[in-house]
Amino acid sequence: MRDVLYLEQIEQAEVLLKPQRVEVLRQLAEPRTCTEVAARLDQTPQRVYYHGYAAKIVDLEPGRRMSVDWGPPGVTSWELAESGGRTTLTFVQSGFDDTNPPYAAWSGSVAGLSELRRFHEMPAWQPIWVDVEVPGLEPQPTV
Repeated sequence: MRDVLYLEQIEQAEVLLKPQRVEVLRQLAEPRTCTEVAARLDQTPQRVYYHGYAAKIVDLEPGRRMSVDWGPPGVTSWELAESGGRTTLTFVQSGFDDTNPPYAAWSGSVAGLSELRRFHEMPAWQPIWVDVEVPGLEPQPTV
Protein backbone atom coordinates (compact mmCIF):
# COMPACT_ATOMS: atom_id res chain seq x y z
CA MET A 1 0.00 0.00 0.00
CA ARG A 2 1.33 3.41 -0.94
CA ASP A 3 0.39 6.60 0.91
CA VAL A 4 -0.29 9.77 -1.03
CA LEU A 5 0.83 13.06 0.46
CA TYR A 6 -0.37 16.36 -0.96
CA LEU A 7 1.99 19.26 -0.46
CA GLU A 8 0.72 22.77 0.12
CA GLN A 9 4.05 24.63 0.26
CA ILE A 10 7.25 24.28 -1.74
CA GLU A 11 9.22 23.97 1.49
CA GLN A 12 7.50 20.62 2.07
CA ALA A 13 8.87 19.36 -1.24
CA GLU A 14 12.43 20.44 -0.47
CA VAL A 15 13.00 17.37 1.67
CA LEU A 16 11.96 15.15 -1.26
CA LEU A 17 13.93 16.87 -3.99
CA LYS A 18 17.60 17.45 -4.55
CA PRO A 19 18.47 20.82 -2.93
CA GLN A 20 20.09 22.09 -6.15
CA ARG A 21 16.91 21.31 -8.13
CA VAL A 22 14.78 23.33 -5.71
CA GLU A 23 17.09 26.34 -6.09
CA VAL A 24 17.08 26.02 -9.90
CA LEU A 25 13.27 25.87 -9.93
CA ARG A 26 13.12 28.98 -7.76
CA GLN A 27 15.41 30.81 -10.21
CA LEU A 28 13.22 29.69 -13.14
CA ALA A 29 10.16 31.34 -11.60
CA GLU A 30 11.27 34.31 -13.73
CA PRO A 31 12.18 33.70 -17.39
CA ARG A 32 15.95 33.01 -17.51
CA THR A 33 18.32 30.93 -19.59
CA CYS A 34 20.36 28.07 -18.12
CA THR A 35 23.46 30.20 -18.52
CA GLU A 36 21.89 33.05 -16.53
CA VAL A 37 20.74 30.72 -13.75
CA ALA A 38 24.18 29.07 -13.68
CA ALA A 39 25.87 32.45 -13.18
CA ARG A 40 23.48 33.32 -10.34
CA LEU A 41 24.13 29.98 -8.60
CA ASP A 42 27.86 29.77 -9.39
CA GLN A 43 27.29 26.51 -11.31
CA THR A 44 27.97 25.28 -14.84
CA PRO A 45 25.16 25.59 -17.40
CA GLN A 46 25.23 21.78 -17.76
CA ARG A 47 24.42 21.33 -14.09
CA VAL A 48 21.49 23.75 -14.35
CA TYR A 49 20.31 22.10 -17.56
CA TYR A 50 20.15 18.76 -15.75
CA HIS A 51 17.59 20.26 -13.37
CA GLY A 52 15.11 21.71 -15.78
CA TYR A 53 15.94 22.60 -19.38
CA ALA A 54 13.26 21.83 -21.97
CA ALA A 55 14.67 20.76 -25.34
CA LYS A 56 13.43 22.54 -28.48
CA ILE A 57 13.11 21.24 -32.05
CA VAL A 58 14.91 23.86 -34.14
CA ASP A 59 14.78 22.18 -37.57
CA LEU A 60 12.39 19.58 -38.94
CA GLU A 61 11.82 18.14 -42.37
CA PRO A 62 9.66 15.03 -41.77
CA GLY A 63 11.22 11.85 -43.10
CA ARG A 64 14.53 13.59 -43.82
CA ARG A 65 16.09 15.58 -40.97
CA MET A 66 15.63 16.98 -37.48
CA SER A 67 17.68 19.10 -35.06
CA VAL A 68 17.08 19.44 -31.34
CA ASP A 69 18.56 22.16 -29.12
CA TRP A 70 19.30 20.56 -25.75
CA GLY A 71 20.63 23.74 -24.17
CA PRO A 72 24.22 23.69 -22.85
CA PRO A 73 24.94 20.16 -24.20
CA GLY A 74 24.39 21.64 -27.66
CA VAL A 75 22.35 20.80 -30.73
CA THR A 76 21.88 17.26 -32.00
CA SER A 77 21.05 16.81 -35.69
CA TRP A 78 19.94 13.71 -37.58
CA GLU A 79 19.73 13.59 -41.37
CA LEU A 80 18.62 10.67 -43.55
CA ALA A 81 19.69 10.33 -47.20
CA GLU A 82 19.26 7.64 -49.86
CA SER A 83 22.56 6.01 -50.79
CA GLY A 84 22.68 3.19 -53.32
CA GLY A 85 19.43 1.58 -52.23
CA ARG A 86 20.22 2.07 -48.56
CA THR A 87 19.68 4.84 -46.06
CA THR A 88 22.58 6.83 -44.64
CA LEU A 89 22.18 8.46 -41.24
CA THR A 90 24.31 11.52 -40.54
CA PHE A 91 24.45 12.35 -36.84
CA VAL A 92 26.04 15.61 -35.64
CA GLN A 93 26.39 17.17 -32.18
CA SER A 94 27.39 20.84 -32.15
CA GLY A 95 27.08 24.10 -30.23
CA PHE A 96 28.49 22.82 -26.95
CA ASP A 97 31.12 24.44 -24.74
CA ASP A 98 34.50 23.21 -26.05
CA THR A 99 36.02 23.63 -22.59
CA ASN A 100 33.39 21.40 -20.96
CA PRO A 101 32.15 18.78 -23.48
CA PRO A 102 28.90 17.04 -22.49
CA TYR A 103 30.31 13.50 -22.41
CA ALA A 104 27.32 12.04 -20.52
CA ALA A 105 24.86 13.34 -23.13
CA TRP A 106 27.04 11.96 -25.91
CA SER A 107 27.20 8.50 -24.36
CA GLY A 108 23.39 8.39 -24.23
CA SER A 109 23.18 9.32 -27.91
CA VAL A 110 25.77 6.73 -28.92
CA ALA A 111 23.96 4.05 -26.89
CA GLY A 112 20.71 4.95 -28.64
CA LEU A 113 22.35 4.69 -32.07
CA SER A 114 23.80 1.29 -31.15
CA GLU A 115 20.37 0.03 -30.10
CA LEU A 116 18.85 1.37 -33.34
CA ARG A 117 21.47 -0.52 -35.36
CA ARG A 118 20.78 -3.74 -33.45
CA PHE A 119 17.04 -3.28 -34.06
CA HIS A 120 17.59 -3.14 -37.83
CA GLU A 121 20.38 -5.70 -38.20
CA MET A 122 19.59 -8.50 -35.74
CA PRO A 123 16.79 -10.88 -36.82
CA ALA A 124 15.92 -11.94 -33.26
CA TRP A 125 16.42 -8.52 -31.67
CA GLN A 126 14.75 -7.98 -28.30
CA PRO A 127 14.69 -4.69 -26.38
CA ILE A 128 16.92 -4.50 -23.35
CA TRP A 129 14.03 -3.18 -21.24
CA VAL A 130 11.70 -5.78 -19.80
CA ASP A 131 8.26 -5.08 -18.36
CA VAL A 132 8.16 -6.43 -14.83
CA GLU A 133 5.09 -6.28 -12.66
CA VAL A 134 5.71 -6.21 -8.93
CA PRO A 135 2.67 -6.69 -6.68
CA GLY A 136 1.99 -3.50 -4.74
CA LEU A 137 3.84 -1.24 -7.21
CA GLU A 138 1.08 -0.83 -9.78
CA PRO A 139 0.59 2.72 -11.11
CA GLN A 140 -1.96 4.61 -9.07
CA PRO A 141 -4.78 6.47 -10.84
CA THR A 142 -4.44 10.23 -10.73
CA VAL A 143 -7.22 12.32 -9.27
